[in-house]
Amino acid sequence: MPTYVFDIVPAGGDRTQSLFNGIILAPDVDSARDAAQTDRQKGVVWKPGLEVVVFDSAGETELWRGPYLGTR
Repeated sequence: MPTYVFDIVPAGGDRTQSLFNGIILAPDVDSARDAAQTDRQKGVVWKPGLEVVVFDSAGETELWRGPYLGTR
């Protein structure tokens, strides 16, 4: 199963501004996106303006970016 890397960042932010980063095993980018968008991590609480960025397994190529929907 493919591995994807994701970061939770302020909107428009980059990896240097990551509040959290993680790894997801998922069959495809859509599944990785769904898992990362709703990932609930200690210390990361939903607030307006947070985004999830999903990268390839090397963490180099951005594959998807969108709103973080985690803990509210």
